[in-house]
Amino acid sequence: MRLLKSFVLAAAMVFAISSTAQAQQLCPNPTAKVDSFDFMVDYSGSMMMHYNPGDIVYTNGAVASKEKIEMAKAIMQNINSKLAPLSYTAGLHTFSPFGQVLAQGPYNKESFAAAVDSLESGLDTFHRMTAVGDGIMNVTPAVQAMPGRSALILVSDGMNNRGSSPVEQARALYAANPNTVIHIISLADSAEGKA
Repeated sequence: MRLLKSFVLAAAMVFAISSTAQAQQLCPNPTAKVDSFDFMVDYSGSMMMHYNPGDIVYTNGAVASKEKIEMAKAIMQNINSKLAPLSYTAGLHTFSPFGQVLAQGPYNKESFAAAVDSLESGLDTFHRMTAVGDGIMNVTPAVQAMPGRSALILVSDGMNNRGSSPVEQARALYAANPNTVIHIISLADSAEGKA
């Protein structure tokens, strides 16, 4: 999937990614660009809807349309499969509603994959509003506990329609945690979500 390839390329800027034997030969001793990371996944009703901009071509050549949460899971699994085996701490949270799927701890590829797999699709869209700012506020304690250089990876379609301002909450998180960078994997399929 072209979309997936662009996200994996972006993830390479966050992590040390080791995806092929040739890459491992060129860089046999990858070094981490971050010490810890946490994925914060939008679990709102709009993420249970299909991605809109037409058909999506996947790597196997099939043309399909998927729920955004399924696309998010595929992207996270792809990133997880390509992470170099380094000593990260990692976690996984949802927002809208907020929940801890995987507590911050030593990164384990299998545990992280299982946590991603546990995210459900096909949930109700009604009464599942999106509160990106509140999600950032709620995940702040987990971010503060992350050691060293840290990354908060926000996976969302950007359809914020409830709660506090995402921009203000991001500014507050940065002010309190100067070693943290927020990265965004955007599944936005509307002008409002992109904004």
